[in-house]
Amino acid sequence: MTFNLVCSATQTVEAQNQQSIGGIDDGIENWTQADRSQVGYLDIGGGKKLGYTFGLARDHYGRVTNGGDSTITKDSYNPKPDEYGAGDDGVDYNNMFRSKINVFLNDNNIAIGSTYQDNYSDSDVRDTLAQDSVSRTSPDFLIAPPNSRSRINTLDFSLLSQMTNKKYYVGFDSNNNKTFKIVGDFVRKPFYRQDKHKIWNKINNGNYNLTAEILLRPSPNNSAVVQRELYLHNSSGDNQELNVLFGEDTMLGTNDGIPIYDLDEKQGLYIQDYQGKYQLMVSNNVPDGFKHYKAQDYNFDGYDSNDDEDYNINYHEDNANNWVKGFDNGDLNGNGDEQYNFRYGQQLIDSTDTSYILSWGHTDLASGQTSHYVSTMGVTASGYAVPYVKKTYTNETSQDGKNHIGDRLKFTLKANNSGMKSSWLYKKLVDKMPSGLQIDPTTIRISDDDRTDKVISMTDYNDDTKTLTVPTNRSLKDGQSATVTFEANITNDAVKNLDNNSSITNKGEFTGIDNSAEDSKSEDKKFTDSSSIPIEASDYEPNFTKQVRNLTTDKNSAYMNKVAAKQDNIVEYKISYNVGYSKNYLLSGAQITDNLPEGVELTNDPVVITTPDGKISQTTTPNTTLAEIKQGETETIEFKAKVTSPIAGQVINMAKLTGANKSNGQMVGDALTNGAEVDTENVDGFVSVPDKIDFGQSNMYGKTKLLKNISTDGELIVRHPAANNFRVNVSYDNDDNRKKIQTATGDTLPTDDTGLIFIKQKSKDNKVGEWKPLLKVGTSIQSEEFSGHQDLVNLTDLVGVNDWQLKVDARAKAGAYNGKLTWTMVDSVQ
Repeated sequence: MTFNLVCSATQTVEAQNQQSIGGIDDGIENWTQADRSQVGYLDIGGGKKLGYTFGLARDHYGRVTNGGDSTITKDSYNPKPDEYGAGDDGVDYNNMFRSKINVFLNDNNIAIGSTYQDNYSDSDVRDTLAQDSVSRTSPDFLIAPPNSRSRINTLDFSLLSQMTNKKYYVGFDSNNNKTFKIVGDFVRKPFYRQDKHKIWNKINNGNYNLTAEILLRPSPNNSAVVQRELYLHNSSGDNQELNVLFGEDTMLGTNDGIPIYDLDEKQGLYIQDYQGKYQLMVSNNVPDGFKHYKAQDYNFDGYDSNDDEDYNINYHEDNANNWVKGFDNGDLNGNGDEQYNFRYGQQLIDSTDTSYILSWGHTDLASGQTSHYVSTMGVTASGYAVPYVKKTYTNETSQDGKNHIGDRLKFTLKANNSGMKSSWLYKKLVDKMPSGLQIDPTTIRISDDDRTDKVISMTDYNDDTKTLTVPTNRSLKDGQSATVTFEANITNDAVKNLDNNSSITNKGEFTGIDNSAEDSKSEDKKFTDSSSIPIEASDYEPNFTKQVRNLTTDKNSAYMNKVAAKQDNIVEYKISYNVGYSKNYLLSGAQITDNLPEGVELTNDPVVITTPDGKISQTTTPNTTLAEIKQGETETIEFKAKVTSPIAGQVINMAKLTGANKSNGQMVGDALTNGAEVDTENVDGFVSVPDKIDFGQSNMYGKTKLLKNISTDGELIVRHPAANNFRVNVSYDNDDNRKKIQTATGDTLPTDDTGLIFIKQKSKDNKVGEWKPLLKVGTSIQSEEFSGHQDLVNLTDLVGVNDWQLKVDARAKAGAYNGKLTWTMVDSVQ
């Protein structure tokens, strides 16, 4: 194995307990109307929580409160003309009061805001003003006609400026976290305004009549992240065309002018304060997320006030901020920073008075329809990980963009750490396949930020329980991610297991621990995300299976999905293709391919094919062409194979269907059978050992260091069917030139009698463990023996991230060091 060194107010409530309000179904069924704001929190750790609410949530001294803002359902308005510096026409275009989204960090009861906010200090006792002016310079959601050439300012284009009849509701999500929403009418009509030249201009920023819902809810995957959502419902009789945007004037604590950085892969942006204490993240890593984003100077309007042509097009005064100024050519429909596909940490704007704008592009909203817009936001403190997980899929074979029986899907499960000066230990991924999905275990891969795919052992998938368990074992620092992918086919069972939305759901469960905290203070935490897969009504119902039996142990045994076998046993496989009583049947000409894997080989016995008409033929290969198979009919292929594997392991094999066509002339997507499994038994041995233990890179600065490993690639899987107990040992020999840790030029690591490499030896009752040096004769990975009769056991949890240490002496020379470990299994004497 190779080493690499490299406060609260009384409020009245009105029970609603209904799911749809204003014609909008947001998925929450327990809404209760209230007249004062409440605050929700998501725990981060160390006395720090992510807070979210509408309106004010801190007192005159900056301490957090329990909300109680009574202004949130009042009409929003812009300040008096002389209050914050209006233009020559006496209009303030840039400020808007009331009903604002407020996401903040509760740092041990001190509020660390994420947007610019004033009028809350102890010198100002006007509570109403403090409530009114929460993030007054941020418009939140903006609505504009797709062809608008006007400056997209807060007064004329913010949703809140024309939102009336507001009602506030409190609910709870499936994780029992608070959710909040404001529902009202959004009505905008053309009007006239006098400019600085005393000329009356018709202002036409669209003609809209919509129901709007602004919703705050935590991310459903258990992350300390809040989703800021907007639903628009068109109950008018006309189509409504619009562009939706979201803008904020950023601030972290007392820092107003702070740099903005890219979040990686067109996902959004993040901000850090100068002191390196706090971080804010905005992401589209969510369904219905924004398409464009731009970091920009809040004060720069992007127009030349001395240009008459520019003024005629953009009639507003010079101080009117233009929220789309940063998009290409200042165009409402232009691209932003996402077009450059920057990597994590790329600075987008320096320390000016920074702000950002998000855009979802054009929406054509027909009468009776509802549209949805989402962005996520998190605020955290230095030294805390913020894991975020996401599961998606793509259909690799569909011709019409819909999911059909037989289609092949590719799933992507990504875990990311959006923390600050942190590390998240991503331990494992568990994904249980629903009925109707057949995974192809040969396609399971994992990749890191280098985009290099690594094959995952097929033994990580249990076909009996239909569960994939991947010991990911990676330490993810800020901005780093790990991605697991696999492919699966939609089987006929999907039709029998559809939910009320004609879908099946596949959920991934990601487990990890905040590696930035001490072991005693941090615990494993699970994060989940699901993919809902709508399935089209099927006019074709195939059933494609493969089974196996052991003829050596019982020549009359029934075919099963899995059998046990020894070396030299003869097993027999049976492939079946059946068409149910559906509208269409299978035309002749489809190809069956079955290439046996290493560990079994085809015997010289004939391959027997039984066609739907009952005719039996013989051939020399299971790769064949199917006959026409009508409704209720089946074709089978049977053949024998010899078990050649002398070591413990699983031999999993699938057959593949290609080139199939239905009787209506449409193609059938490529399909796979289930995995027929042959388990070689009564053989003690290693199925797999880790490929690499990576200790990362380190600058020594003339000091001796103990480096913990940042990842373990590969898995430790053993078989021990024998009855006696056993130990698994790992050894290192620093005197063996073939195995000792050294560079390509022969430089070695100085060591002493205390040891060079250490493993955290754990016990059954103590998972913290004790550090033990690796010895030439071997060091047990667990203090107690393992019990016998272990057919297949995965011990990767004992050799994962932070389970290894490398002692690097101050005298070590710079370089890339590699070495080898030896694994042994030792039986106890009975």
